[in-house]
Order: sequence, then structure tokens, then C-alpha cells
Amino acid sequence: MGKPLCVDDSTIKAERISYARMLVEKDVTRTLPSSVNVGDPTGKEVDQTVLYDWRPLHCPICCQIGYSCPAMRMKQDAAQAAEQ
Repeated sequence: MGKPLCVDDSTIKAERISYARMLVEKDVTRTLPSSVNVGDPTGKEVDQTVLYDWRPLHCPICCQIGYSCPAMRMKQDAAQAAEQ
């Protein structure tokens, strides 16, 4: 998924089983995964859904970060129109 930078104390200590929270450095030009394969200490593996607090704006057409590209919006609008 990316380079782990920080994990909260509850996740490290396995005190909370409802969710884990970590900060990961990720290349924004690559697709963000919707799930990851996670192994527990016993060796059991689970396909875990990933929820994001925030997703950076990135335009794959002009390769710019931090804004919504007009060319990308036009492409999305055309795709939505084709679906209708």
C-alpha cells in the first residue's frame, strides 16, 4: 500500500478490534486500493476494506497535484453522459 509512517497506540497494543488507524506515505499518481490483505499474529489472513479520511486531488491527465483539472472534469462528464 505504501510506506507506514505512524500508528496510533490502540492499534499497536491491539486494544481495539473494530478498526486500526495508521498514516501511510503513498504515491498519489497510483490508484488507492479499496482493500488490503492483512495477517494476524496467528498467521490468519483477512482481506480488509480500507477507508480513507482524505484523498488528495490529482489529475492523471496533466499530472498535477492539488486541484481539479478542467480536462479531467470534461472526461468525467463525457463518461457520465455516455452512461445515461
